[in-house]
Amino acid sequence: KSFGDTPVNELLMQCKMLITDYSSVSWDVLYQNKPTLFYQLIWTNTMKHMQHIDMKTDSFGDRAETLDQLLDSLEKTIQNGFRHGTKNMNKCSRNISGLKITNTADISAKKSKNG
Repeated sequence: KSFGDTPVNELLMQCKMLITDYSSVSWDVLYQNKPTLFYQLIWTNTMKHMQHIDMKTDSFGDRAETLDQLLDSLEKTIQNGFRHGTKNMNKCSRNISGLKITNTADISAKKSKNG
């Protein structure tokens, strides 16, 4: 297969974890209860205001600003069997609950609207 042949949703279902800067696909991976490592090499005030959460304090995955930090987090994630680290579990649970509530509310609203 060539790059781009596999749809992103299939790749996300097949992956064990995700490394991203702040992509929205991290929410899809979170919903599947898979770990995400946020590699934010360049962090600007503009990016800070684009976020729905404070990535420095509330991200649901380890956050790295250097390659060494990323490699350390990656090694810990592998050693932990590609499961969320203890410090991120509460954040993950809180965010997953929020996603389920939002999705349920959206579905209910659409059903009511479409009658």
